[in-house]
Amino acid sequence: MADENSLNDSVDKNKGFSEEAENGCLNIDSPQFNADLFLQQTFKEDSLKRVMDLENDIARDTATLHSDMQTLVYENYNKFISATETVQKVRS
Repeated sequence: MADENSLNDSVDKNKGFSEEAENGCLNIDSPQFNADLFLQQTFKEDSLKRVMDLENDIARDTATLHSDMQTLVYENYNKFISATETVQKVRS
């Protein structure tokens, strides 16, 4: 996914972080990700432009994920309706 890669590229630019921090609580893809710590470090280390770019990347990724989720719900709903109709036909 291109948007996810752009966010990951932005996050990978966390200069000065220890390797442990990059692989753990400051890595946005990690299960140990700590948003508060990430934001504190980002605000401390990065320019306003980079922070704003990161916010735009996150907003775009969020919108993409939301759209993907809506599509999956719609597709599964249609499958459910189709299965219900098939069961009703078999019962008749």
